[in-house]
Order: sequence, then C-alpha cells, then structure tokens
Amino acid sequence: MARQDFANRDGIDKKVTRVREELRDGALLPLRKAVEYLDAHFDQSLTLDLLAGRAKLSVSRLAHRFKEETGATLIEYLTWVRIGHAQRLLAETDKSCQKIADEVGYNNQSYFSRAFRRVVGITPRQFRRRRTTAKGKAKSK
Repeated sequence: MARQDFANRDGIDKKVTRVREELRDGALLPLRKAVEYLDAHFDQSLTLDLLAGRAKLSVSRLAHRFKEETGATLIEYLTWVRIGHAQRLLAETDKSCQKIADEVGYNNQSYFSRAFRRVVGITPRQFRRRRTTAKGKAKSK
C-alpha cells in the first residue's frame, strides 16, 4: 500500500465507501458477505480463513476476487476500517492510544502506531494534537 497523507479523516472514509460501493453488484454477494462481516467485527482477530468461510470461497479465490474487484487487498481494507475508527476516537474522545488500539483490534500499541503512521502519514498522538489545535482555532474565531 502506497503511503498517502490521510490526516484528513475523509480520505480513509472515501476509500472504505468506494470498496463498499464496488461490491453492491449482486454477482459480488460472496465478497460483500466477507466485507460485511469484517465491518461488523473489525475490532476482533480476523483471518482470511474466517472471511473466506463467510464468503463460501477458498482463501485464494476470495483474496484474488477482492483485489480484482476493488484494487485493494482485504488486509488493506481491514487496516483502513480500523484506522478510520481510530481517527474518530482520537478526534472525539480523550481515550489513551493504548485503549483506542485495543478497541479497533490491535493488541499491540506499537504495531497500531506503525500502521496508523503508514496510512495517515503521522502518528496517532500527532493526529490528536493537530485535531485538538484545529478545534481550538475554530472555537476562537
């Protein structure tokens, strides 16, 4: 996945929405079932085996068809979903980064921070600081 600056939360939300829209076709129902399960259980430990079972496809077939239809891998999509939720929690709550990492499915805060930085371009703490600074400036105007 190419590193892109998604400090603006809309960037990830647009990617997730695009994938969901691309899977609306009835012929893509197996892929949609996997994505719906992933969307509902992103905070849990997920495997390609589990998602393939939900889609009633082999792991290789699910991975291939998903990439072919969306241009992203399932792991990229899962990461976008998790990081999107993390961005909302960072912007809207004062929960610790460790607590947020746990809530979005990362059991290792260091790995969460690396994944966040890879997708967003900044660390979770920097993201929160920028959001807090932006809110303060908006309130003072």
